Parts: sequence; C-alpha cells; structure tokens
Amino acid sequence: MRTYEDKSNKKDEKNPISVMFIIAGAAITGIVSVASVLFLIALLPIKSYKDKTIIVLFLWIVVFMAAISSSNLISSWKNFIKIANSLSILSILCLLFLIIPINGTASMSARLVYVSSKCFSFFSVNSHAKMAVEEAMSLNSKQYLYPAEAGRLYYEEKDYQKSIDYYSKAIELNPDLDMLYFKRGRVYMDNQDPFSARDDFNKIIQNHLDDEKNNPDDEEYNYWLAKAYLECGYKSGENEDYEKAIEYFGKAIDVNQNNDEYYYQRARSYIEMGGSENNTNAVEDLTKAIDINDNNEEYYYQRGITYYNLGGYNDYTNSINDYTAAIKINDNIKEYYYWRGVSYFGRASLRKNDNDALEDYQESINNFDIAIEIDQEYATCYNERAWSYYWSGNYEDGLMDMKQAVNLDENNIDYHCNLGNFYYNGDEFKKAIKEYQIAIELEPNGNCYFNLGDAYYKLKNYEEAIEAYTNALEYNESNVLYLSRRSLCYSLMGNYEKSRDDLKSIMQLQARGKEIF
Repeated sequence: MRTYEDKSNKKDEKNPISVMFIIAGAAITGIVSVASVLFLIALLPIKSYKDKTIIVLFLWIVVFMAAISSSNLISSWKNFIKIANSLSILSILCLLFLIIPINGTASMSARLVYVSSKCFSFFSVNSHAKMAVEEAMSLNSKQYLYPAEAGRLYYEEKDYQKSIDYYSKAIELNPDLDMLYFKRGRVYMDNQDPFSARDDFNKIIQNHLDDEKNNPDDEEYNYWLAKAYLECGYKSGENEDYEKAIEYFGKAIDVNQNNDEYYYQRARSYIEMGGSENNTNAVEDLTKAIDINDNNEEYYYQRGITYYNLGGYNDYTNSINDYTAAIKINDNIKEYYYWRGVSYFGRASLRKNDNDALEDYQESINNFDIAIEIDQEYATCYNERAWSYYWSGNYEDGLMDMKQAVNLDENNIDYHCNLGNFYYNGDEFKKAIKEYQIAIELEPNGNCYFNLGDAYYKLKNYEEAIEAYTNALEYNESNVLYLSRRSLCYSLMGNYEKSRDDLKSIMQLQARGKEIF
C-alpha cells in the first residue's frame, strides 16, 4: 500500500554554500541600497541636503515595500529576495534611527543632514560630506558635533587652517570635551605650530591632574604633549622645552614601557640638549628602543650619531657597529655610509699605531666612496673624504675632493676655509689667502681671520697679518693664540711696545687659566 510522507514537520535542507551566497548577496544589496540613496541625494537638483534626504528616503522605503510584496510572486528566489530586501530596509531604518536627536540637543532636520554627511564621508565623497555638514551647522548652530565633523573632513584634505577654525567653534560649544582639544592639537602639529598644539595638549593634562583615577588616555596625551614640547624646542632652541619633553615622554613610558617610539623620541630630546650626560641617557633610551624593535634602521642611525658625539675610542667603534646594523636593514641610504666613514675617521685620529690609523682612514674613504656613488653631488662627503685622503698621505686626491666640495656648494664658508687650509698645508699661501677672503666675505668669523693672518705671516706680510689677527680678536678678545701671533708679528716689525702689551695680556689671561694651543 502506498503511503504518503508527512512533509509538514520536515526541515528544509539547504546547501551551506548557497546559504553563504544568499547572505553575502543580501549584505551587498544592503550596502548598495545605502550607496544608491547617497547617489540619488547627490544628483537631485535641490540645494538643501535636508530636503534631498527626506525625499529619497521616503521614495526608497516605498520602493522596498513594493519589493517585499512582489517577492511573494517569485518562488525560486523568494527566500533570497526576502533576506536581501529585509537587510536593505534594515539599513534604511538604521539611517532613520540615527536621525533621532542625541539627548534632545539637535534638531531633527540638522541631525538628518549630519547623518547624510557621515554617510558621504564613509564612502569618501568628501565634497558632498562637507556641504552637508555645513548645512547641518546652519540648521543648528549650538551642536558641537557638526563643526567637529567639519574639522575632521578638512583635516583629511590637509586644509589645516579651516580644520582649526571648525575645531575652535566646536570647543566654544563644548569647552570641557578633551577630545576636541586633542584633535585640534594634532592639526596644529601638522600645521607646523607646535606652540599652539602644546597649549591644547597641556590643557587636557591639566584637566586631569586632580582625577582620582588615571585617565585611560593619559599615555596618549602625555606622548603628544611631549612631542609638541620637542617640536617647540626645535624651533626655539630652548633647553626648557627639551626638559619638558623628557618629562612627559617619561610619564608616557611609566604607563607603557614597551613602546619603542617613546624611548626613541625621549632620546631625541636628550640629543638636542647635548652634553656628555644627556648623550649617555640618549644611548640608554635608544638601546631600549632597539631591544623592543631591532628592525628599525632609524634607531641604529641615531644611536650611532650619539656614540659619535661622545667621542671616545670605544664610542667610535660602537658607532661603526650601529651604522653597519642600519646598512644591513637598508643599504641604499647615503647618510649611513657617510656617518660610518666619519666614525672610522674619528677612531683613526685616536689610534696609537700608525698602521691601524691608516687602515681606519682607508675604511673611511671606502664608505665615503659608496655614499658618493649614491649621490654624486654629496658636497659634505667630498669635504670629509678630502681629509681622509690628506691624513692617509694622499694630498692630491684630497685637494681635488675639497675643490669639488667648493664647486658643489660655493656659499659654504667651511668648504672655502678648508680649501684654504689645503693650500696652506701645500705651501700655496696666496691661493690660501684668496679662499680665506672668500669665506670672510660670505660670513666673517674669528677662525678665518686667524688663518688669513697665518697665511700673511708665512709670506712675511706682517702688517696684513696683524690686521687679520686684530680682526680675529674682535670675535674673541681673550684668545691667547691670536694674541701670541700678533705679538710675534709686532716684534718682527720692531714694534716692541705693542708686542709687550700683547704679552702682558697673555700673562693676565694665563693667570686665569688660559693656555696657548
């Protein structure tokens, strides 16, 4: 006897892949529906985004209600269409829900336009987003969210001044909200105004000095305040700014001791302050940064410079090792080879064994060679390689490099002065005088006048030498060496009274601890 299966309680069996496609398709339909709303809003020939949004949302709801009804006629794709339409309508309802004013502070129309602006921003249509949010501000001028959103939009377009203006309006409406000061401070930083950024970040910190519990954002605020102080220091050159930067980087580190960036930035602050103790502290911080992240070439580069500044034999060796580590990470940066060459040169000057010194001079030349291969117009590298050649006994190649440095940077007084020194050391005193005079014309300074005096002295032009030494003394009247050379020239000219006066001045300075070098 034939029996009939009762299908009323049998569950529908669906292929998991088909279910996945249904859900994915429905989600895509929902996203497309929102994008279509925005597209229609943009196309409608109506100026008001409020009116545009209301009209399009109304039409869209009608369309989707009709779609739900029509889906009942299509049996094979009925489930898919229902899910797709449901998600699409849900996305519209979410938009409508967002229109509801927050705490009753915003009008319905302004909130509607604000949501439209946020959606445009989400799809990176910033031109419509800005126009919509500005309309929201005109509809409700007392809601801080709208100028804050405008500030964000203009910040993304790097229009920093407008961004600052809008964040300032938002702060006027809500002066107690830390995040507004923080965001405006970030814009100030990008706008190269660290002093205003410092004031904004500082206000946040001051607002929480009396908090019983630590503000969860203290780490971030302290870091940015410290960075602002560091940038202020770069502009002002004041140690007080660097000291403040060190203080607040330290507070950020107290909260998070595993952030290599904090140690690195504090090290930069120590380096800017200078001095043996600060450079030692910088080395310690950079070492901690490297321990946390040993693949950052910048950390090795900065620690190498810091070791070099300390200037001891082992420091130069450590500097060489750091630049070698940086080169292993990135072998195409000219500065790494330049500084490794300079470090070899520094170590060579401290070598007691001549052969060891020559090896280091040659290593410095090898590194300068690579740096110049990367950048054939690297003037400072030619300048440094010239001295490596000179001290390794190759005067001619050194002279060629020094001339090349001058050719590449004709307004650099150091290069002209150094070229003068090369000519002086090669007994070409007239050429040396010409270079010293060019350097003095570019920027008068005591050292060039002194070298000029020595060149005239070698040519036995004692009167010109005395004039040059006298000019040098105007920059440093207590320089015993300048006085001793002038005294000698006075003596050679037979002007013993003035020679004696200079000797008396030297004796008085030596009584106060001055020495002739």
